[in-house]
Amino acid sequence: MGRMVFVAGTDTGVGKTVCAAGIIRALRARGASVCGAKPFSTGCGGGAGPEDAVRLEEAAESGEPMELLAPVRFDAPLSPLSAALLEGRETDLRRASDAIDELGSRRDFVVIEGAGGVMVPLAPCFYFLNFVAAWRPATVVVARPGLGTLNHVFLTARALATVSIPLAAVVMSDSAGAEEDPSWESNPSVVEECLGVPVFALPHLGGRPENAPRAERVFEGLVGALKACAGTST
Repeated sequence: MGRMVFVAGTDTGVGKTVCAAGIIRALRARGASVCGAKPFSTGCGGGAGPEDAVRLEEAAESGEPMELLAPVRFDAPLSPLSAALLEGRETDLRRASDAIDELGSRRDFVVIEGAGGVMVPLAPCFYFLNFVAAWRPATVVVARPGLGTLNHVFLTARALATVSIPLAAVVMSDSAGAEEDPSWESNPSVVEECLGVPVFALPHLGGRPENAPRAERVFEGLVGALKACAGTST
């Protein structure tokens, strides 16, 4: 079974897909056989398809079928449980789990991208956290960089700890290209001091190619942190 990596977010729109794709490329650069998976995809209606999973596959070029990379899909741009209720369906947890296991049997690494935060419900009283706990994956938490993020990061870290999921690193992601606030400078050191894991600052990439080298260094650092967390070579 290949090693599992979980890219979790403190919220939606924080940059999980960018981070997951960057980790995939960094692992491939080390010669690893890797794929990215988005087991629960929403907002797939109107021909949109599982856009995040497609972006992960563009990074991985694994050739794995989209039925495994994005096994459970909903049309509505809602949380998986909300979309399932709206569409009169149940979330097929077994299908998603079997897809991850199948990918893991064929790859050195499977990079699993979450859906929103770790406590987003997939079914009544069953959360993404419960789903991914089956593999105890080394986890990267992606968060916004500014004021208010400390609470979100620490709540996410505590949730991961309740099911013995190891936290490898935290990424403060400027996904929106927002103006900095005073907390940007202090937040990384506070997180490192409290959680004892490395914290990386991922710059905004949209239309700013000058930030690409900095981002590549972040992804390389994340692979190193994942290696240290798992206690294995990559």
